[in-house]
Amino acid sequence: MSSLAARQLAQIQASLSRPTPRLRGDQRAVVACLLRQGEGLDVFFILRAQSQGSGARWSGQVGFPGGHVEKGEEDHDAVSRECREEVGLLLDEPGTYRYLGSVAERAVARRRGTLAVACRIYEQVVPASPKHLQASEVAACGWVPLQVLLGDAEPLRWSALHGAAGAMWDGFPLLARHFWHLLILFCSS
Repeated sequence: MSSLAARQLAQIQASLSRPTPRLRGDQRAVVACLLRQGEGLDVFFILRAQSQGSGARWSGQVGFPGGHVEKGEEDHDAVSRECREEVGLLLDEPGTYRYLGSVAERAVARRRGTLAVACRIYEQVVPASPKHLQASEVAACGWVPLQVLLGDAEPLRWSALHGAAGAMWDGFPLLARHFWHLLILFCSS
């Protein structure tokens, strides 16, 4: 492991040491932030397929693999299923991934109630490449160096565009400068 990867991983693990409360919602979704070590840490992203349906809120956006938690399903089981279905990565294969923790959950207001969104963080221990793409859900996928994302990104000012309801997203890094980096990495993966 490089010293940069070790420092980045230590920072992430330190931020995950606090317990995160489980939010209540009318529905629940979970995504997987997958990390792997190289010269630094790499983060796995998917480009969601463009959907013609009106219910596809994140259609065409870059994000993490994941989806809705089915009734009676635990978060890990749901995100493991979604990773397997969407990109063929097997979070449950023994020794391949290590669960690091979860970040604070978000409540997303929708027309039909609230969606509680959980993000679980996993480290890829044994190298594994995506085995397929679920074309109806995923247009592309790839690993992006964390350092590229942390570069000279400006903070997001969502409330300036969408009023007080968007304030919860203010301060997140604005990755527009890095869009071309992401596109190049997706196309080369």
